Amino acid sequence: MEYNLIDTGDRINGILWGGDGSLLISRNPKTFFAFGINHRTAPVEVRERLHLRDDEIISFLSILKADVAECVVLSTCNRTEVYAVSESREIDSSHFINKLFDFKAADSFVQSDHFFALVSCSASQQLLNVATSIDSRVIGDSQILRQLRFAYDIAQRGGFTGKVLNQLFQRAFKLGKMTYTETSIHDGAVSVSLAAVELGVETFGSLRGKTAMVIGAGAMAQFTAEALAHRKIGKILVANRTRSHADELLASLQTRERVECESIDFENFK
Repeated sequence: MEYNLIDTGDRINGILWGGDGSLLISRNPKTFFAFGINHRTAPVEVRERLHLRDDEIISFLSILKADVAECVVLSTCNRTEVYAVSESREIDSSHFINKLFDFKAADSFVQSDHFFALVSCSASQQLLNVATSIDSRVIGDSQILRQLRFAYDIAQRGGFTGKVLNQLFQRAFKLGKMTYTETSIHDGAVSVSLAAVELGVETFGSLRGKTAMVIGAGAMAQFTAEALAHRKIGKILVANRTRSHADELLASLQTRERVECESIDFENFK
């Protein structure tokens, strides 16, 4: 599983070669770049503030498309990252970061130093690190590749990708899949959700008869609730700012698992 990034030296699209010698992105006038926040650059309260729902992703992609040729937005509990292709030789990252500030009305809460900004080969390296879970909070995270595919599918179906991102993301997916089949990186508890539940088992022993509270109702909360159910937890409580989302999570959980569960008002969870 090899990939080599060769920088052209002029910040205008480094050349990305596959391990088999195939040329994935050739030299052209466009510039590939990435920016965003993740668990390495920003605390959880900042990441929560800039998290984009699926419908928000479509809207923000439309805003970005006014200034770029191609774009994909990946937003999970651990990261909100933008991968884009510009026809400009110079990239003003602050311009695009401010667009996200404005979109989420977060300029008074989030600071520019919470962001990373990468161009050319460094941006390609970031995408490949994400796809192979090297950049995950838990290295070997089994969820990130699926999340990356979902982000790409949203952008691709909406017409926001083109030749550069299509080829680059397909290569990233291939490398991500290879980590499952050719390495042991995914052995053991390979997500934050599973790691948290396993830590609970190590600390408290059997979870039977015990009660656990899950705060939030997003994808990570769902994975955590499922992991608790698999460990035969006695009862699951779910608290979310939007009570209906907590109810939806429980309804989904109860269609697959036999577990007692209840949603509670967010302001009362303490």
